[in-house]
This record gives sequence, C-alpha cells and structure tokens, in this order.
Amino acid sequence: MSRRFLIASLTCSALLVPGVAFGLLMSPSSVLEILQHNRIPQRFTVEAYVQLPEESIDIHIRANGAYEGNSPETVKGKIDLSISAVSPTAEALITTKAIVRGTMLYMQFVEIVADDADVDPAIIGRWFSADLAEELDQQEASLEMLFASEEFNEEDMKQLIRIVHDSIFQMESSLFDGGASYKLMLRKDFLLSMVRNICTSSIIDCENELGFGSLAEVEGELVGLQQELSDKLNISYKVDTDRANNLQFARMYMSLAWPNVVTMSFQGETHNLGTPVYLDIPANAVPAEQFVQETEPYKYWHFGVDPEWTDEEWSDEDWSDDIEWEDADWSSDEWDDIQWEEEDDSAWDDMEWEELPVGCTAEPGTAQYLQQARKGECPLPEEIRPGRGDLRRLR
Repeated sequence: MSRRFLIASLTCSALLVPGVAFGLLMSPSSVLEILQHNRIPQRFTVEAYVQLPEESIDIHIRANGAYEGNSPETVKGKIDLSISAVSPTAEALITTKAIVRGTMLYMQFVEIVADDADVDPAIIGRWFSADLAEELDQQEASLEMLFASEEFNEEDMKQLIRIVHDSIFQMESSLFDGGASYKLMLRKDFLLSMVRNICTSSIIDCENELGFGSLAEVEGELVGLQQELSDKLNISYKVDTDRANNLQFARMYMSLAWPNVVTMSFQGETHNLGTPVYLDIPANAVPAEQFVQETEPYKYWHFGVDPEWTDEEWSDEDWSDDIEWEDADWSSDEWDDIQWEEEDDSAWDDMEWEELPVGCTAEPGTAQYLQQARKGECPLPEEIRPGRGDLRRLR
C-alpha cells in the first residue's frame, strides 16, 4: 500500500468517523478516541439525504437500532434500515432488518418495492445468515502485512490518525453538572492544516517518500481546492461525557453542497441504552450462499444468462426453414486442390508454461466452491455453464 493512498484513506476515515468521547479532554483526537473505543451499550438513529441533480434522483436513508462491544468477539447489534429512491420515471423502496452477533450477520428483507422490477417473493420476510469470519480474517491479515514493515508500525498509524483529527477539527468544551460537553467543528483550512502537520511530523517524509515536492509547493497547489471545499463541506460533532469520560451522548452532522454534482446531508445520534443489547437470533435463518446455490434462476442471473432457455428448448426448435444454404458445387477434386498450411508445433514444445495462481481452495460441490467460481478463482461448475440456447440468447 503506497503512503499516498494511506494518507487519502486516513483523511476520508477521519472525516467520517462514526459520530457515535473528569478532566476535560484536551484535543479533538482524544474525544474521537472515546467514540471509537466506547463499550457502553448505545441506541442510535441515522438519517441521510442525497440528491443527484444530473440524474434527477433523490435518495433517503433512515436507520435506527442498538449496539454494544467494539471487537468481533464482543459486538452485538440490531438495526432497522430503509432506503428509498425517487426519480422522474421510477420509485424504489427497500426495508430491511439486520442482527450482528460476533462474526455472524443475519438479515431480513421486510419489503422491496420497485417499479418495473420482478422481486422474488421467496426472499421477502425470510431470514438469511452469513458468517463474516473469513472477511474479518482477511482484514486482520492485511493490517498485519501493513504493520510488518519496520518503517511503519501500528503505533505510527495511531499517531497519524491523531495528527489528522487534531489538524482538521477545532474544539470547544464546557462543563455541566455531572460531566463535560465538547463541540468539534471542521477548520476552514482543514486540508492545508492536515498536510502541513503530516509533512512536518517524523512519521512520513512527504518530499522524499511521497514525491510531494516542498511543503510550500504542496500548499500552493492546494489553496484553490481548500477554498472550494471550505464553501461546500461542513462537519461537526457534539459529544457529552460523564465525569469518568464515558460516552453519554453524541451527534455527528455532515453536509456537502456541490452544485450540479451532489447535495447531501447526514446526521447520526447515539445515546446510552441503559441496558444490555438483547437479540432474538432467528433459528430458521438460511445461509445466503446456500439459498443462492439452491435457487435455480440465481445461478444463471449471476452470469447474465437468461434462465428460461434450456438445452431441451434448443433441441426442440426447427431451424431448417431459417437457414439459407448457398448453392455451391464443390467437387472432391476442387477440395483436394486447396493448399492447406501446416502449422509448426515446435513452438509449443519450447514454451514455458506458467502455473495458474493458487486461488481455488474450496472443495467442488460446496457453497464456498460456488462463491470462488463466481469470483473467477475456480472453474465454473458444469451444471451452471451456459448451454447452447443460453449462448444464442446472449448474442
């Protein structure tokens, strides 16, 4: 991973840290760390609006639920989510419920309404499950690889995040009976401040390692972008804590107004729940991969093949009337006179064959094999390869 990409990722994550930190906390980063590491059960609400003027599309997102824990081993949560989209020609609505318990995700589609779209009734009201352990292990392995270098370790990452938070936010604090209140606001020069503080730190050498040029040159190039973003982007946090700096309440607000491109607003709130998070785990949840594997049309739709065409229908068709045969008098003598070129196969003998990358690790016939086949890591199973009729419809 390049350092340039790392800085961009840190900036985005810093701007969108979930808004969900008695001694007064002295910096924005210390407040946001309390949000990140909070262990007290919380209830939350989220609402977002997005407008895309060029496409004339309005999107509305609403979510509410509860959660506790901050690691795969301890996390528990539930959420009700609705997403609606409206355009001049169509409307769509999706309402779902989700439950998270450790690495297991359970999801139910409560309602799906979409103009000119066929919705399989088999998925409505049914609970599906997915084990996210493999994905989480991959993320952990990626972090281990990132921190394996002596030049950049986990403590460097934490320090870099603190620098970003303290660079882009300014903070106000006040005391009230029982705790403290903090307000974080995006600085007018947040982009310039972040680049300046990162490049003058001992963690990254912007000029030599990132090829940014001198700090003065970088700041000169960013002045115009900073002015434009300052007029269009707004981010703020309000965080209340008790005397022990435990999270009591938090609100995060963000708005972006980019004329003729996108207009969006986001607000999230979280409060102490007061009780543990209780979950009703659905006992009849169907593994999502199993459902996809057992539902015949899904196998074809995934590969863009019309499931209505089968080999039997192809063989039953009478194509003889549609084919116009050219009148040609090919005698055996004329056929023998054709000079056929002989291919030189010696090149094949000298060719060095490369082994295919090892990606197909699942056993054939399992749901994992089907998943890897869809990613192109394993050969496509014979039973879901397109038949002749399928190929004809794709032409």
